[in-house]
Amino acid sequence: MFLMFYYCMQRLSTDLGRDQNDRRSNSTGLTSLSHETTDAASAAAAANAQDPDHHRYDEQVNIQLEPGSDNLQPLAHKFLRLSSRATVTHLRKYVAQQVLHDISRFRDIDIFIQNTEDGTFLGRDHVLKFVRVVYWHGVSVLTTLADHG
Repeated sequence: MFLMFYYCMQRLSTDLGRDQNDRRSNSTGLTSLSHETTDAASAAAAANAQDPDHHRYDEQVNIQLEPGSDNLQPLAHKFLRLSSRATVTHLRKYVAQQVLHDISRFRDIDIFIQNTEDGTFLGRDHVLKFVRVVYWHGVSVLTTLADHG
């Protein structure tokens, strides 16, 4: 079974609260990464250095990534098998690299699932195992993009 995810360009609405903790405006009006984000990235890099198998033997999650809007091109490899410890940010970076050809623009990408009529945007720190357990628990049929609109 594949978990169906959709990607889209980030919405302008600030009421969703995504990425508000990792962007701060400085005196020039530009945004910069907070220390918490860089500390987390350093910790993740250290953890990866201690894991020589690169999570190959972790529990695996099968996902399908589809564009959530007509203005984004589909991915060449939309079916992925990932470690269940991968995060939504990993998906955002993958989509940014493949679709926008610039991994640094990953904050422009939102990942959502179609588990309700309106869908649910996923937080950047959610691991895929959490998404599978919480959002697909007991769901037997996943809706497709054609069903959404």
